[in-house]
Amino acid sequence: MQINPVWQEAFRQELANNLGRVSNNFTRQLVMKDLWEECIMYSCDMCLHYYKTGPFKGLLPDTIDNVTYNVCMALKSMVPEFVESQHQVVFDKVKELLKDPNTYETLQDSIDNYYGK
Repeated sequence: MQINPVWQEAFRQELANNLGRVSNNFTRQLVMKDLWEECIMYSCDMCLHYYKTGPFKGLLPDTIDNVTYNVCMALKSMVPEFVESQHQVVFDKVKELLKDPNTYETLQDSIDNYYGK
């Protein structure tokens, strides 16, 4: 997986905003499940964005891994308790959700609902 500091910095800001929303402006304590869900949704959202606007139609497994890895590392930089051993939960779910392009529209709807769009 490729470390991409530019992505991580951009992801970090958006993740902070998203977690603020999920935690009601940090008045509700977040649990690890909240962090997993945020990483999963955000990784899928970024991958679908790449799928729609990238240089070619499709998502390579390396692209999914690179986006997910950098999302996890961005969150880890903000929440040190989100250790690398927990990242596998995120990787597994993101790969599962993105395995079939025929479900991408439904997945995008789920992501939009999660973010309240």
